[in-house]
Amino acid sequence: MKPFIKYAALAAVFLAFFGHYFVPIWDMDFWWHIASGRYFFETHTIPAEDPFSVYDADDGPMRASTLRFYWLAQIGMFLTYNYLGTTGIIFLKAATLTLCLALTFFRSKLIGASGLSSLAVMFIVGMGLLYFTGDRPQLLSFLFFPIVALLLEFSREKKVQWPLYLLPPIMLLWANMHGGITLGGVVLMLMALSYAIEWRWFEGQRFGGKWFFAIIVFAVLCTLLTPSGLNTYWYLAAYQLGDGVLNRERTSEYASPITLWQDMNIMVPFYWGFLLLAVIALPKAFKKSHLTPLWVSLLLAAISLNAFRYIPFFILYAAPYVALGLSRLTAPIKFPTLPAYGAILAIALFTLGYGVQHGQAFQGGLNPARYPIGAVEFIQKNKLSGKIFNGYTWGGYLIWHLNPQINVYIDGRALYPRRFNDYTHILWATPYGVEKLDQDNFDFVLIPYATAWQKEPYKLNAYLLQNPQWQVVYQDQLGYMFARKKTAGSYMGQSNYR
Repeated sequence: MKPFIKYAALAAVFLAFFGHYFVPIWDMDFWWHIASGRYFFETHTIPAEDPFSVYDADDGPMRASTLRFYWLAQIGMFLTYNYLGTTGIIFLKAATLTLCLALTFFRSKLIGASGLSSLAVMFIVGMGLLYFTGDRPQLLSFLFFPIVALLLEFSREKKVQWPLYLLPPIMLLWANMHGGITLGGVVLMLMALSYAIEWRWFEGQRFGGKWFFAIIVFAVLCTLLTPSGLNTYWYLAAYQLGDGVLNRERTSEYASPITLWQDMNIMVPFYWGFLLLAVIALPKAFKKSHLTPLWVSLLLAAISLNAFRYIPFFILYAAPYVALGLSRLTAPIKFPTLPAYGAILAIALFTLGYGVQHGQAFQGGLNPARYPIGAVEFIQKNKLSGKIFNGYTWGGYLIWHLNPQINVYIDGRALYPRRFNDYTHILWATPYGVEKLDQDNFDFVLIPYATAWQKEPYKLNAYLLQNPQWQVVYQDQLGYMFARKKTAGSYMGQSNYR
């Protein structure tokens, strides 16, 4: 009976998390990713300049990298959406995140953590990943990072070399799917150096020799075999030190969890719980001859404290070692196995049922409150074309549905960080912003009524409502669409005007 209860509990936990990851498309970046995939697939080219927006990228690194970072993943996402629709994309997302949990559990057992400790830590990780269900190539980085860790751990634990030979093709694949390879490549190289030191300093250490180091170096070199080449890493440095600072100040995913807690009331309790558990359990997980995973975990913890978007890398990498430390801390306690797994099974099934009943699990489609669906339908029906000044979070959706007849001002790729200043001035209708709006000669303006968090009304709406040169041509629960009078004249007064 015991094995059955264990496997049933584990399967129920995976199913419950899969269901809660199976949620409607909500990410603003999803649409420009599949639009890029469509462009690559149809033209068989990777553009040197932005094909979607009013303006091209501001600088070399943005043009050479952001337009090229994700090409393989974007093609895959486009084909999935093209043939399987939103359900296919959502399934792919849920399966990827669930596989991350399966790798966490397997790695925990591989290094010797107990089943209950592995399951408990995996549950915390699974809850933490609920904040990262955006449909974007970043999901693949969340998956590749623990895969690389698994290959290293399997090679070390089983004392075999063949898993290491898989690293070069995996790193090559990862490098052509997401820019997270920069973190993976740097961490992998640092780990190789650390393992080499362990091999050198401790007698009997059979992992980390010269051949191991050579394979790791070759795997890292494979990450340069992309359309961006060295720019893959140069972009990271330029983004962190240059104009990318402007983007990070405007993007919540680059804010620290502390800042999000203070400014937006996003607490991420399971992340803080995991961090506390890591502080308690990690010291028990390692020996002096094998400290590489400890300092890598600490490095990733520091990075995650600096930027919200790096939380999954930290919790997915460190979780097996936290489970091992927790196993050793709780070793004197004899848990009744059968009741414990029975309780886990019951909780998992209840959580799944509750999620389905309350619309939190196994929900398809897309979140209509996130996208200007009605405005896009209006533009398509009236066959409008021209330049549009748009809300930042709506740019990707407009690109997917309206390119090439509509060119957007801004979107989630943030290819023009210097233009954020103009964007802000225009939104708030400052004298400089009003002047820029006229100079750029936009045909349309499509923005929300107010800011997402504080719900402060954008002053541009009030300005355009009073401006005789502009006319409201569409309005719904999300915002206004304005057109210049000369543009609006061709279809004003039609029955579909709202």
